Amino acid sequence: MPQLIVMRGCSGSGKSTLVKQILQSLREVAVDQPTINTTTTTTTTQNTPAASEATTTSSVPTATTMPITPTTTPPLVFSTDDFWLVPSATNPSVLEYCHDISRISEAHAWNQTRAFAALNSHAADTIIIDNTNLCRWEARPYVECALRNGYEIVVREPDTWWWRERNAEELFRRGTHGVPFEAIRRMCERYEVDFSVEAILASQPPPPPQSRFSHQRGGYRGGYRGNGFSQGGRSN
Repeated sequence: MPQLIVMRGCSGSGKSTLVKQILQSLREVAVDQPTINTTTTTTTTQNTPAASEATTTSSVPTATTMPITPTTTPPLVFSTDDFWLVPSATNPSVLEYCHDISRISEAHAWNQTRAFAALNSHAADTIIIDNTNLCRWEARPYVECALRNGYEIVVREPDTWWWRERNAEELFRRGTHGVPFEAIRRMCERYEVDFSVEAILASQPPPPPQSRFSHQRGGYRGGYRGNGFSQGGRSN
């Protein structure tokens, strides 16, 4: 069965390293193993030297077990961060990260649109959503679309000690996108523990800000739009 892997973790948590490990693992499974069976609704923790991971495989309604089959198509990774990669003014062949808070809703809508297109067309057996996904409602549009198209939902996040402890100082020190310390601290506070499929589907976005200056105080991340959310906010 195809799978949607929903990543979780803020800047500096080790999420990017974990995505690389997952991609490498998928390549090894495709070459070495014909089929791996797994039981859903289970949680396992595994440590690795670089960035170990906590894995939650959540069952879709009425399902109890699902096979993870070899990847027959290259996995696809969709990250809202890619929206901010623009050619350098001095060297167009080099991409630079240029974040613009005023365009955050546009960035999330852009990522949702391309991810939805891949899910609807079954463009890959494994599709990874590489956003922070700290709150359940942020993942809901992707999960809903994946379930409609017969994808299994798998949640992954780093098991690095600084992420397990939500250590904002260490996360800030290790971050590569220049996210301010206060923003990282607020991300840690927003983290929701229950990330089951059922909880994600029942989630709702927060109410809209009361002032046009609310986003400057680190509040709202977006709103609901038809068949998905147009997500905005401080980070991906």
